[in-house]
Amino acid sequence: SGCITFDELLPFYMKSGHHHNELEPDVRAGFEHFMASQGKAASDGLSLDLFRKWLCKLSDEQVAAHYVRHVKGWADEPYKMNVRRAIVKDYMHKSLKEILDSPLHALRGLSELAEGALEPLGLHTV
Repeated sequence: SGCITFDELLPFYMKSGHHHNELEPDVRAGFEHFMASQGKAASDGLSLDLFRKWLCKLSDEQVAAHYVRHVKGWADEPYKMNVRRAIVKDYMHKSLKEILDSPLHALRGLSELAEGALEPLGLHTV
C-alpha cells in the first residue's frame, strides 16, 4: 500500500540517537496524537506525505533518506548481527542459515527438554 505501520517503524525510531531515552508508550501516544491531528487513525499507517509531515523539521534529502531506509528497507551497508550471546557454543561457528535451521536447543537458555514444550506450538528450529 506504500504505507508503513507504526509497529514497523517503532524499532528503528527507538534505536535512533535522538529517541533512545524515550519510553515506547510515550512515543506511541505522540504518534497517535500526530495521526489524529492529521485526521487519521494510528492504524492507517504513514504514507509518504504523512511521513514527510511527521519529520517536517528535516530537509527533503533527510526525509528521502529516512523513507528509503524505513519504508523501502534499503541501507547503505549490509545489516550485521552478532548472535554470539544468543546461541550455545557448539553453534557459534555456523552460518546464520545453519543456525536458523538448527534445533531450538541451539539458543542459550533452551534445553532439549524445553523443545518438547514448544513443539505443540509448531516450533522446531531456531
